Formats: sequence, C-alpha cells, structure tokens
Amino acid sequence: MNQVRPDIAKALVPYIAAEHSEELHDTINSLRFNQAKADANGLQINLGYTADNPNPNDVKPAAVLNEAELKQWRGLWQNWQASLDKSIATAQLGSNAEDTRAKLHEVLQKAGSAFEQGLSSESVAENDPVRKFFNSSWDTFAPLLRDASSQLPGGEKLRYVTLIAATDLMYELESIGSPLGLEVSSNGLRKLARSLIAQQTLKGKAKKAKRKG
Repeated sequence: MNQVRPDIAKALVPYIAAEHSEELHDTINSLRFNQAKADANGLQINLGYTADNPNPNDVKPAAVLNEAELKQWRGLWQNWQASLDKSIATAQLGSNAEDTRAKLHEVLQKAGSAFEQGLSSESVAENDPVRKFFNSSWDTFAPLLRDASSQLPGGEKLRYVTLIAATDLMYELESIGSPLGLEVSSNGLRKLARSLIAQQTLKGKAKKAKRKG
C-alpha cells in the first residue's frame, strides 16, 4: 500500500481542484486494508479511508467556461474523440463488434453534447445534462470504452484508462457525499475541465521552453 500511494496521488491530482489537493493527500494517506480474504474466485480486498464531506451549502458553483476556455476544451475533446474513433474502428470487440462500435459512437456523441451544454449553460441545476448522461449511459459506456482504449498504444491507453478510472471513482464516491469536491454534475465537469486545460497549458509551455533550450 505504501508503495502505491504516490502513484494513486499522481493519477488523481489532475482531476482534483487545487483547493482540495492537500485533502486528497490526507485521504490517500488514510487508505487502509479493512479486510482481505481469499476464496475460489480469487482475492477479495476491502479498503477504507477517511475523508471530509463538504456541507452542500458551502459548495460554490463553478462559473460556466468562457469562450477561450470553451475553445481549449473543444480542442481537447476533439483530440480525445478522434483517438477513440480510430481505436473503435480497429478494436477487437467480440462477435457483435459492429453493433458495439455503433453504440460507442452514439454514446460519444451524446457525451460531447451533454458536456458542451453543461460547460456553457448558466442554468442546468434542475435538469443537469452531465448528471443525466452519466445516470443513463456510464455503466454501459465505461466497459465498452475500456475495451476500445485497450487497443491504443501504451501512452494513449494509459491516459484514457486513468481518465476512466478517475471517472469511475468520482461516480462511486459521489454516492457517499462527494469528498474532495468530486461530483457528477455540470459543476464538477467545469472544475475538471479547467484542471485539464491548465495541465494542457503547462505542457504547451514546457514544450516551447524545451524547443528554445
């Protein structure tokens, strides 16, 4: 456990708002094995952790993305979708491959529309498009997406698997009180989008500095 704590933190930091980074490390440090048992099906491990759940009244709504941020987000999303579309076209997806490919493409289109609406619309609280998408599609979409992502080259695959794993975690944790500010909603997506945009900007600056050097 102690060996993997830094890797867990590294994988999750990009998806956590800066104000929650210290809390994230405290939570990871609190991870512990509550129970471990072996049976005919394999090894079953129960993990525990400690995290503070914020008071919903104290959670500040994130502003919609401005035009510059939306442009950056659309660039990120288009790159992801292009990579996944290419992977979906060549992935080994079992006997119903064509049907699975059609479903993946359909869900990607739905995701893009829901995310765009959640990031750019002022009033979404009562009928949140991001929450609606996850509630209706994620349990079906995630396993198919994992299969498609596994066909990507190493670096690309790791990026998608990390994103899927973090989304799975966010989806599961939200049911017990949204620790670390994680929430499956337009508000949560805006925070995540800004975090990813900031990472992309830093990477771009690092590449420019390397070329100049």
